[in-house]
Parts: sequence; structure tokens; C-alpha cells
Amino acid sequence: MDLLYRKANRDDIATLITVGRNALGIKTYSPIIDESEWEQELNNTLVYIIEVDGQVAGLISYEMKSSNHAYISDLVILPAYRGKGIARESMNHVLNEIGKTEKIKLVVHPENISAIHLYQSFGFTLESSKENYFGDGEPRITMVLKP
Repeated sequence: MDLLYRKANRDDIATLITVGRNALGIKTYSPIIDESEWEQELNNTLVYIIEVDGQVAGLISYEMKSSNHAYISDLVILPAYRGKGIARESMNHVLNEIGKTEKIKLVVHPENISAIHLYQSFGFTLESSKENYFGDGEPRITMVLKP
């Protein structure tokens, strides 16, 4: 399997919305499905479209909040590509790119057990939890990695 991480830009907004719509309705994920929200996200965040053998398989994104604090804001793999190690490889890619920093945070739904296990395997630990985190009526937990 040949993975490619392609930096997304404004020309990719339709693709990013399509990836988000594939996860729409899954209560463990709160996707961006609005063009103006993606435009704002692309201004502040490094977004990669994950391609497998030339086909879009998902996306991963992060933002450097400061020189010593990163926030992984998105990781979604399309259903046809799940269970193939793409999420693990994508996390490796982003963590290597971020490099040494004091902390890396992310937010995950408490029922997304496979994602929680993935993040724990990289050393992320539970930091806090909050009800209605994104205003979607669902709780989220914040996990942190302090390398």
C-alpha cells in the first residue's frame, strides 16, 4: 500500500467536505462540512489529504499552537480504508513532522475506543473530559502526549 500525504489547499475544500460527509452522523466524530469553516481551518492548520494508491483515504491535520505545543485537530479514515493501519501510519507521519515539543493534545469521543487505543499506543494519556465539547451534544476527552 502506497500512502501519500498531500497538503490540502483551498482547491481541495470539496474533497475535504466529502471526507467529512462520509463521517456525518457518526456521533463519535464532528466533521467540518462547511466551505467557510474549511477556509478558516486551512488558514490556521496544516491539513493533509491521505491518499492510498492515488485514491483519497482520509485526512489528518494539526496546528502548532506555540513553539512547544501542538494540537492534532483531525484524523479521519474513510470506511473502505479502515483497519489497514492507515491511521497508525498517519499518526506516525504527523508526530515525526511535529518533532520534539513539550506537549501534543487531541480531542476524541469517549466511545471511539479504537481511536483511544491508537492514541494510547503512542503514549497519549487522558487529561480531561467535557460534555458537549463541540456544541454537538456529545462529550469529548482531551488526551495529551508529553514526550
